[in-house]
Amino acid sequence: MVWEPVDTGEVPLYEYCRQILKQTFDINNDGTDELVIRTRHCFQSQLADRLYIFPRDSNADELYKAPKSQVLSTTKDRVAFQTYDLKKMPGVKSVAQLPGLHTILTLEPFKFRQTFYVSMTDLRQEFIVIAKYLRGEELDDVCYFRGKPLV
Repeated sequence: MVWEPVDTGEVPLYEYCRQILKQTFDINNDGTDELVIRTRHCFQSQLADRLYIFPRDSNADELYKAPKSQVLSTTKDRVAFQTYDLKKMPGVKSVAQLPGLHTILTLEPFKFRQTFYVSMTDLRQEFIVIAKYLRGEELDDVCYFRGKPLV
């Protein structure tokens, strides 16, 4: 999937550490494409992602040229977590025991066969989550991959 840069009218100080990108695709698999805006920013020198979902005909990407635009903070449809609990982890008996992703999340939407998914991991990369985006901030975890933590 190729993301297009959003023209904010600003000259970024560090191009790697602040990116606003857009793509149109059916992220929620309802048969209608949505405008998905992906923000990438550095947190503790690590790249972190967030996804914001708008109707396809939205002009949300154009609103970035407005000074001090608050367009992202007004949408309720987003994948913008500080933490993410692995809700369907086998063998976990209580919510308090749920493992999760923390602080710096890398999000990568992708299409497999005819369905869109979002892969998520954090800085430790102990878990990779494959999930379907539903609505709002709801995701349906499809599967987990677990490896040795990097940190």
